[in-house]
Amino acid sequence: MTRATRLRRLEQVTELLRDSGLAELQRAAAKRDALLARRAALTPGPVEADGPAPLRAAALHEQWCMRERARINGELAVATAEWMRCRDAAARAVGRAQAVHNLSRKLSQGR
Repeated sequence: MTRATRLRRLEQVTELLRDSGLAELQRAAAKRDALLARRAALTPGPVEADGPAPLRAAALHEQWCMRERARINGELAVATAEWMRCRDAAARAVGRAQAVHNLSRKLSQGR
């Protein structure tokens, strides 16, 4: 196997790893974005009726929203850490693919 053939294969592998890393990053970002949207949607509405029953219902709903936001915050912390890991791995994969591509281009121009 010639050096050019090995380099072409290496370039293909690094491109596959780059694409895989970017796809994983996209999935992690989508999961994180969905959690952020769910948390943002948990805002109690205004109470428009007078009396103890609607006020109690509003208070219970607000408490539920607080508990749900706290639960989502825990999931969001995990999802954000995963997104950061994927971001860093994708950046390395993109850099490696670019380096191999540049090397391959230099070697092919040197002929």
